[in-house]
Amino acid sequence: MITIVITATNKFGDYANPFIESIRKYEPRANIILIDNASSEPFNIQGVNIIRNETQQTWSHMLNTGANAAPDGWLMLFNDDVLCYGAFAETVGGFDKNTLYGPNILKKPAFWVGKPIQYLYGWMIIVQKTAFLDVGGFDENYIAAGVDDIDFCWTAQNKGYRIKSVKLPFTHIADQPDFDHRRKKWDDKYEQNMEKNRQRFAEKVKNG
Repeated sequence: MITIVITATNKFGDYANPFIESIRKYEPRANIILIDNASSEPFNIQGVNIIRNETQQTWSHMLNTGANAAPDGWLMLFNDDVLCYGAFAETVGGFDKNTLYGPNILKKPAFWVGKPIQYLYGWMIIVQKTAFLDVGGFDENYIAAGVDDIDFCWTAQNKGYRIKSVKLPFTHIADQPDFDHRRKKWDDKYEQNMEKNRQRFAEKVKNG
């Protein structure tokens, strides 16, 4: 079983509907959970399990909510600003259950925590639900969005799970050169919040 969890808000425009339409074009029977993060106009998409937050929550909270609501099997955790351009279920079904997958592996500079940290870029993370629960999900104490994907991968690797980059038919709109990366518009304290997130993660690594 594969469940696609999509975090969405219409605060920056509707990216969820085109993403879901693109998934259905290639995987029409896909099981999709959409976390509506207090959108001003609630999402109403037929055939999609929509869980609505009445107040704005963090990316970590949304992903944990969707993952906990999913049946056992593979979780494909996404931002909404993504498009699908091909079939993927057969490939994902053959993945190793002790590995986390994503579009590419990044490495944060050592000066953050005294050593390099490898992690999967968080717009897409694929993980077995049993592994997700074993890791403990995402730390919901991070503010807004940022560093939580680094923390999740670091925790998973400490528990013996591997991370691996994989080529799947998805494209991240925010990676396109003509796209204004909307995460910086999350609120007017983006940089201050990110610095707090970095400090929190560095302290966890130091103590852990």
